Amino acid sequence: MKIIFKIIIFILISQSFGFSKDYEVKKDFYDKAYSDLDYDCLQKRNEAKLWSNFPINYYHANIWNWRNIKNFEDGKTIGICIKKRKRPGWYWTASKVSVNNKNEVTSWAQPTYQIGKSPWNRDLDYKETKDFPIHIKKIRSLNFAYNYVSLGEGYYNHNLTLWLKNNKSKKKVDYEIMLKFNGPQVDQYLREPYCNKLGKGSKTLNDLILEKMEFKVCHKTSERNLFESEGSIEWDTIIFYPQNLKNKNGEFDIEIEIKNIFNYLIQENILSEELILPGLELNTEIWYGKEDLEIKSLSYTLLKN
Repeated sequence: MKIIFKIIIFILISQSFGFSKDYEVKKDFYDKAYSDLDYDCLQKRNEAKLWSNFPINYYHANIWNWRNIKNFEDGKTIGICIKKRKRPGWYWTASKVSVNNKNEVTSWAQPTYQIGKSPWNRDLDYKETKDFPIHIKKIRSLNFAYNYVSLGEGYYNHNLTLWLKNNKSKKKVDYEIMLKFNGPQVDQYLREPYCNKLGKGSKTLNDLILEKMEFKVCHKTSERNLFESEGSIEWDTIIFYPQNLKNKNGEFDIEIEIKNIFNYLIQENILSEELILPGLELNTEIWYGKEDLEIKSLSYTLLKN
């Protein structure tokens, strides 16, 4: 009986401390940071001036809701390093500490490459950047090509996010379009995608095939976002879930004609061609785990009307 009791106690202790031990920055992050001088480990926002052959304006690490995370420790809960000198990319490690009111693990951090302007700028005309911002109606073609290698574990996804605004001078965004890439990381999320939940303001659109990628498309209106987020999300969300990408680790070769996405959503009566695209965001959206991502090539080609 005593042996059984000890086994039960051991299992409970292991479950209580398992994820924090596996993904604690003290070991995974700092060992990597201090042993490899090709990483810049400032966690907030850094200018990417060394990579002139990539059309990237800057990178930054976005951490949201960290004040509400009970076990958050600055510099211990999550670490993000940006590769320097060789090829762009990032290394990160994050604990499983962010949960919703159902005690389900949620995403709470992401490293980002920002091409063009940030959608949160109050005045998009300030310090004009190459090609952006731009109205949808002025885009004849916007081809995005991205090749990267990822090795990681845990739960996260890679995505290209397109924010759209009605007005250059306001801070508020109006639409979030997120194209997710690595298949297995979003299959779990697809078991009950929010666009399949019953209720007003959410729907599944027709599938969309772009070059080599097939997407299931889900749309949630700003009214439903406002209700479900208790007022913190004020924009429409459109998510493209990959149907034919099956690898979690390895090489990803992405090529997307972004104008086809806009045309598709205009035909679905969701977008207007008068909307403004501030720039492009290349992200890793993090729930928990660790990853080393290296960008082999990254480019876009914009043709204007």
